[in-house]
Amino acid sequence: MLKLIYFWAYVEAGLAGLLHILHIPITGLVAGGFSIIINVLIAHYSDTKIANLLKALGIVLAVKFVLSPFTPVGAYVAVCFQGLLAVLLFGILPMRKISILVFAIVCMLESALQKPLLAILLFKKQFWISILIMVKATFKVSPEEATEKIYWMFAIYLFVYICWAILMAKWAHQLRYKLAHIQLSPAQQSIVESFSFTERIESKSFRKIKVPVFVALAIAFILLIFPFVVHHITWLYVLRICIIIVLVVFIFPYLIRKHQSFLFSKNKEIVSDIAQILPQLKSRTAAAWELAKDKKWHQRLYHFVWYSIWLNVFYEAS
Repeated sequence: MLKLIYFWAYVEAGLAGLLHILHIPITGLVAGGFSIIINVLIAHYSDTKIANLLKALGIVLAVKFVLSPFTPVGAYVAVCFQGLLAVLLFGILPMRKISILVFAIVCMLESALQKPLLAILLFKKQFWISILIMVKATFKVSPEEATEKIYWMFAIYLFVYICWAILMAKWAHQLRYKLAHIQLSPAQQSIVESFSFTERIESKSFRKIKVPVFVALAIAFILLIFPFVVHHITWLYVLRICIIIVLVVFIFPYLIRKHQSFLFSKNKEIVSDIAQILPQLKSRTAAAWELAKDKKWHQRLYHFVWYSIWLNVFYEAS
């Protein structure tokens, strides 16, 4: 059970943290997909589902904050949403295909809608106008045709997330019964043995997080651009933008820090241990990719997920 939590923490703090830093747009699909599968597996292997799912969520949030401090607030919201939804669904309902499917679809829809809803909250009508202008200029169409294209693009966007959710639900259901029974061929065993699973990093004291440089850059950008747009916007609009920026950049992270201090104090040894074994988790995940490399692209992804979880949770190096 603890190894599953370790791997989820590695995905959220390591893989997802890297994707956030690089601003890669598929972060929600990758991290959210792993989160769906791991929450299902934690619930499957737990006698006390609610207690174990809540414990896992607390540990993952603490590790994510300590090891990936520049993760945006929305990522914490997504992890909390996924973890609490797992508690609600799997703590009350039996583990069935339908409950896993509902869990996966709702998680992916939250991930898909989070940023558009934030943009609407932040910019309101201006967000829609800017999207409309961009589509009109790109496709050289009338406003009516541009509106129709936006609706179609948004429908396709949601459709992709729903399809991905269905795939994750299918994999999660299959892995519940297959993970513990993987047998490696001699060739696969030699690949696994070529990776080192014993490396650890020395425990370090966790430093306080400084205000990110991008905040200063954002302020400078606003000061440079503001004189040119001041005649086209209202002071009420500027005030609303400033309030939301203060909430997102300062107040929400401060509240998260306070909450994470509590979580970290409760799980200090576990968080420190995860921080030390990150090289092992990374090495096992790299070995999983090597094991899946001979598969075709759609099967490669499935086997990569399969072997990643198995190597990090069930496999014991000799």
